[in-house]
Amino acid sequence: MRQRPGDVVQILIVDDEKVMQESCSRILLKEGYQVCAVNSGEEAIEQFSRESFDLVLLDLKMPSMGGIETLHRLKGMEPGLMVLIMTGYPSIETAVRAIKLGAYDYLTKPFTTDALRIAINRALERKSLVIENQHLRRQLRAKNEADIIIGQSEAMKNVYELVRRIAPTESTVLITGESGTGKELIAKAIHNHSLRENKEFVTVDCPALVEPNAKLAERMSLLLRKEKFITKAVNRLSEAIRHIQQEHVSVLILDVEVKDMAWDEAVPIIKGLDPSLPIIITAAHNTPELEANILRQKVFYYHVKSFGTDELILAIRNAIKNDRDF
Repeated sequence: MRQRPGDVVQILIVDDEKVMQESCSRILLKEGYQVCAVNSGEEAIEQFSRESFDLVLLDLKMPSMGGIETLHRLKGMEPGLMVLIMTGYPSIETAVRAIKLGAYDYLTKPFTTDALRIAINRALERKSLVIENQHLRRQLRAKNEADIIIGQSEAMKNVYELVRRIAPTESTVLITGESGTGKELIAKAIHNHSLRENKEFVTVDCPALVEPNAKLAERMSLLLRKEKFITKAVNRLSEAIRHIQQEHVSVLILDVEVKDMAWDEAVPIIKGLDPSLPIIITAAHNTPELEANILRQKVFYYHVKSFGTDELILAIRNAIKNDRDF
């Protein structure tokens, strides 16, 4: 576990030269910083896995693991880490590469005490600004969530407290509740207060990924491709609508089990985009209500229970010819 004492600024010096280690350590200790010095990139990685540091002074040229590789490894462990590169071999190419990998700045050896102080102060000021910005963003998100998640009952207060306790952990969280009770809002609140707050929050509609539906779409696509049809399968009606907006579609095969939008609500939207587009509805079970709805929507109907290559191909060809008596 990585630990750090209080609010003392901790700096890690990584240099294989003892003279440079001692010189930098002496200057930084006088400035009130807590300092740890190691001789190699490998030691730096090991030390960084045990302790938390605000800033790393990293020598570019070292035996075994060089400065660039060490920088890459450290940034992988903590993307926001402030790193100052020290080099006795200055070059534009090296500096650019280090900056691209996330180094804040670089110092050319030998450097003066003032140059070291200024570089460190700038890096720490930058770190402070980043932390302040993140804090303000969290406050803004918390305010927005307070506006969205309504409820001051004892039960809701317990939920808010759970969110605050769970969010910083690596635990897997299962949120249960009736439809419309705000499960996704609570999930977003947990994400916004977690260690992954700067990464994208992605929602997945699980019913759209149910295996039978996926297998059916794959089966249909394979059959149609054998008949030289060009096919595209999507899991959501909203995706189908977007596809129709962007490309020409000759026939739409629509399964009634798709969950993100009712098929009978989607049909008028689709017909508004392309009034002449033939639509074939597929269903696992036939019911009088479904038949009545299909007649009202004026779409073709193809029953999945009688699924077969010949029937499907015939339905498509009849749909293209706009013949409803198939």
